[in-house]
Amino acid sequence: MTRWPIIITSLLSILGIQPAMADHQYLVVDGENLLMSGPFELVIPRPPGARFANVQNSHTNFGMERLQTSRGGFFVDDRILIIEVETTDAPAGTIAYERMPVIELAGLQLPSRAACLPVTEEQIDADDEPLLEFMEQIGFDPRPGLYGRQLFLANKDGTGEGIALYAKRVDDCENISEAELDVFEMQFEAFVKRVREANPQADTRRFED
Repeated sequence: MTRWPIIITSLLSILGIQPAMADHQYLVVDGENLLMSGPFELVIPRPPGARFANVQNSHTNFGMERLQTSRGGFFVDDRILIIEVETTDAPAGTIAYERMPVIELAGLQLPSRAACLPVTEEQIDADDEPLLEFMEQIGFDPRPGLYGRQLFLANKDGTGEGIALYAKRVDDCENISEAELDVFEMQFEAFVKRVREANPQADTRRFED
């Protein structure tokens, strides 16, 4: 099984560059919804029974490039859904997913990848992986492993991206049953369908067949 690269967004953690606090807010909790702004205007409904994760906003200077990131989402028991929005002031077209595999979810063709990754206490304690640090701060334990699927969206000029990571805690990455994977995929597709229904005004033509 392909290992899932848990680092979503950046070479920044590889270089040991830590993000600073920022004044932008691409994600805001509003009642039962998570509101996305910036490169995308979307309403993301809270999944039934899930708790909101505290939204984190940060910015990082990477050479001459400035990245602004908001990270939030939902979690319950052994599952977590992380929503991330990031923008760059680099030239148009910097962010693109044309070469990434595409799957169909809720009638949309979306860039996506899925894999499983064992997670150890040492990885969590290192505090050098933004997603593991985020999970630790909101009280979600990813050990001993996570099976996850990511979806990627880039805005039309390629200067903003939205990433959704849906992950389930598993005991052993090498022994996940097909039945478990089927339920996992159905749950994630149900989430995508709810998002689509909550945003009837969204222009999804470039993601449709």
